Amino acid sequence: MKEQQHLETERDLQRQVDTCKSNTWRYEGCYRDSERRVLSLMSEAADMTREKCAATCTKYKYYGVEFARYCFCGNSFEAPTEQIAESNCNTKCVGSSDMCGGGWALSMHAKEV
Repeated sequence: MKEQQHLETERDLQRQVDTCKSNTWRYEGCYRDSERRVLSLMSEAADMTREKCAATCTKYKYYGVEFARYCFCGNSFEAPTEQIAESNCNTKCVGSSDMCGGGWALSMHAKEV
Protein backbone atom coordinates (compact mmCIF):
# COMPACT_ATOMS: atom_id res chain seq x y z
CA MET A 1 0.00 0.00 0.00
CA LYS A 2 2.72 2.50 0.96
CA GLU A 3 4.75 1.49 -2.07
CA GLN A 4 1.76 2.21 -4.34
CA GLN A 5 1.30 5.65 -2.76
CA HIS A 6 5.00 6.34 -3.17
CA LEU A 7 4.85 5.38 -6.87
CA GLU A 8 1.81 7.60 -7.44
CA THR A 9 3.54 10.52 -5.71
CA GLU A 10 6.66 9.95 -7.78
CA ARG A 11 4.65 9.90 -11.03
CA ASP A 12 2.83 13.09 -10.05
CA LEU A 13 6.11 14.85 -9.27
CA GLN A 14 7.60 13.68 -12.57
CA ARG A 15 4.59 15.10 -14.46
CA GLN A 16 5.12 18.43 -12.70
CA VAL A 17 8.83 18.43 -13.62
CA ASP A 18 7.99 17.55 -17.23
CA THR A 19 5.49 20.43 -17.37
CA CYS A 20 8.16 22.88 -16.18
CA LYS A 21 10.68 21.58 -18.72
CA SER A 22 8.27 21.65 -21.65
CA ASN A 23 8.63 24.49 -24.15
CA THR A 24 5.55 23.58 -26.18
CA TRP A 25 2.47 25.71 -25.63
CA ARG A 26 -1.17 25.13 -26.54
CA TYR A 27 -3.61 28.00 -27.09
CA GLU A 28 -6.50 27.65 -24.63
CA GLY A 29 -8.69 30.53 -25.79
CA CYS A 30 -9.69 34.00 -24.71
CA TYR A 31 -10.27 34.44 -20.95
CA ARG A 32 -11.69 37.30 -18.90
CA ASP A 33 -9.16 39.07 -16.64
CA SER A 34 -9.90 41.33 -13.67
CA GLU A 35 -8.16 43.75 -11.33
CA ARG A 36 -7.28 40.75 -9.11
CA ARG A 37 -5.44 39.23 -12.11
CA VAL A 38 -5.92 35.66 -13.24
CA LEU A 39 -2.16 35.08 -13.59
CA SER A 40 0.09 36.66 -10.98
CA LEU A 41 3.43 37.53 -12.64
CA MET A 42 3.25 40.48 -15.05
CA SER A 43 5.70 42.11 -17.43
CA GLU A 44 5.31 44.76 -20.10
CA ALA A 45 7.26 45.31 -23.31
CA ALA A 46 7.06 47.88 -26.10
CA ASP A 47 7.81 45.02 -28.54
CA MET A 48 5.67 42.27 -26.96
CA THR A 49 4.97 39.12 -28.96
CA ARG A 50 3.48 35.78 -27.95
CA GLU A 51 6.95 34.25 -28.33
CA LYS A 52 8.51 36.85 -26.02
CA CYS A 53 5.84 36.19 -23.39
CA ALA A 54 6.29 32.41 -23.72
CA ALA A 55 10.05 32.83 -23.17
CA THR A 56 9.40 35.02 -20.12
CA CYS A 57 7.04 32.40 -18.67
CA THR A 58 9.09 29.29 -19.45
CA LYS A 59 9.12 28.15 -15.79
CA TYR A 60 5.35 28.46 -15.46
CA LYS A 61 2.38 26.35 -16.53
CA TYR A 62 0.34 29.19 -18.08
CA TYR A 63 0.97 32.43 -19.91
CA GLY A 64 -1.39 35.01 -21.27
CA VAL A 65 -0.96 38.14 -23.34
CA GLU A 66 -3.29 41.08 -22.83
CA PHE A 67 -3.96 44.43 -24.47
CA ALA A 68 -1.08 44.19 -27.00
CA ARG A 69 1.85 44.65 -24.57
CA TYR A 70 1.25 42.85 -21.27
CA CYS A 71 2.47 39.35 -20.42
CA PHE A 72 1.19 37.35 -17.44
CA CYS A 73 2.53 34.04 -16.07
CA GLY A 74 1.40 31.59 -13.41
CA ASN A 75 1.05 27.98 -12.35
CA SER A 76 -2.62 28.37 -11.44
CA PHE A 77 -5.44 30.85 -11.85
CA GLU A 78 -5.28 33.37 -9.00
CA ALA A 79 -8.74 34.84 -9.58
CA PRO A 80 -12.00 33.48 -10.99
CA THR A 81 -12.18 33.58 -14.77
CA GLU A 82 -14.19 32.25 -17.66
CA GLN A 83 -13.62 31.65 -21.32
CA ILE A 84 -15.12 34.44 -23.43
CA ALA A 85 -15.67 35.02 -27.14
CA GLU A 86 -12.54 35.19 -29.30
CA SER A 87 -13.72 38.59 -30.53
CA ASN A 88 -12.60 39.98 -27.14
CA CYS A 89 -8.97 38.97 -27.90
CA ASN A 90 -8.63 40.95 -31.12
CA THR A 91 -5.77 43.33 -30.26
CA LYS A 92 -2.57 42.80 -32.26
CA CYS A 93 0.71 42.46 -30.35
CA VAL A 94 2.85 45.61 -30.48
CA GLY A 95 5.79 43.49 -31.69
CA SER A 96 4.02 41.30 -34.28
CA SER A 97 0.78 40.80 -36.17
CA ASP A 98 -0.34 38.01 -33.79
CA MET A 99 -3.31 38.60 -31.52
CA CYS A 100 -2.36 39.56 -27.96
CA GLY A 101 -5.60 39.61 -26.02
CA GLY A 102 -7.68 42.71 -25.52
CA GLY A 103 -8.96 45.00 -22.79
CA TRP A 104 -9.34 42.77 -19.69
CA ALA A 105 -9.02 39.76 -22.01
CA LEU A 106 -6.14 37.26 -21.95
CA SER A 107 -5.06 35.15 -24.91
CA MET A 108 -4.33 32.15 -22.67
CA HIS A 109 -1.75 29.43 -23.36
CA ALA A 110 -0.90 26.29 -21.37
CA LYS A 111 2.18 24.08 -21.49
CA GLU A 112 1.76 20.76 -23.21
CA VAL A 113 3.20 17.73 -21.48
